Amino acid sequence: MSYVEGREGFGADAEQSCQRYASHLYETMHEYRKRFGEEYNKSIAASGAVMKIEYQRLNHITIAVPAGEHDKVRAFYGGLLGLKEVERPDALNKVFDLIWYEWFDILLHLEFTPPWTTPAQNRHVGIEIKNIDRVRASLAQQGAKILEAVAMPDRERFYLLDPFGNYFEFIEINNSTKG
Repeated sequence: MSYVEGREGFGADAEQSCQRYASHLYETMHEYRKRFGEEYNKSIAASGAVMKIEYQRLNHITIAVPAGEHDKVRAFYGGLLGLKEVERPDALNKVFDLIWYEWFDILLHLEFTPPWTTPAQNRHVGIEIKNIDRVRASLAQQGAKILEAVAMPDRERFYLLDPFGNYFEFIEINNSTKG
């Protein structure tokens, strides 16, 4: 099943709700920071009121890319990596410039909305794959920018850079160390 199939929230009513929420969030973010800033955080910590968060799953990852680079994004993520592009709610299209891809059981959001800054080299997404040597060779043959990672005894790994400098670490754990 694709990410979008079977997920609620992609109908017309949900899109309108999303639009309202995005607008509200954008307009009030700074006001909330002023109102509930450091004093609010201190009062929560002092009260001992800590809620246990019940995590369900990772929903999406957003990666910033320069405005106007839609063709490069589609060539790299859709072409080179073979990810399937999915539609976004119209409500988001009115506020943000995005392309979404299915990736595992989550979404990968590529956001073109300014401002964009060059990514830090130490920020990356780690992806465990199979047949890493074949994947590395295939990507290199297609002209992808690959950087070798520091060797580790329990895994093979390398970094793949997208056209904008975002890092992806590809990892294959050695079978002898899997538990």
